Amino acid sequence: MCSYQTLYYNQSGGYIIRCLQCNNIQLAFGNVAITLPGTEFPAFFDLIKKFAGNLSSTDVVHSKTIYIPTPCDGIKLLLSHTELKELVAMLDIADSELKTLHLLDLFQQN
Repeated sequence: MCSYQTLYYNQSGGYIIRCLQCNNIQLAFGNVAITLPGTEFPAFFDLIKKFAGNLSSTDVVHSKTIYIPTPCDGIKLLLSHTELKELVAMLDIADSELKTLHLLDLFQQN
């Protein structure tokens, strides 16, 4: 049975949680929930940062014009600039939390 640890939570923005048993990470953002193995979280975060780094200042900020592929054929995330920036902020906080927890685990093992 899963036991979850909250890495990020915002009542209106979404959440990122990790299962302590299987190490899967679930991301809920907008009307999408994505579950991925914990080992794939860094690559997913890097992909999202890459898209955010390629934003053009000429694009319409509130139009959903950013297509981000997923591992499922035919399913893509469709985001606006604002939503992409919110997603990056969420992932950054969760990534920092994961790194902090990993460091704490290292100290507890010694």
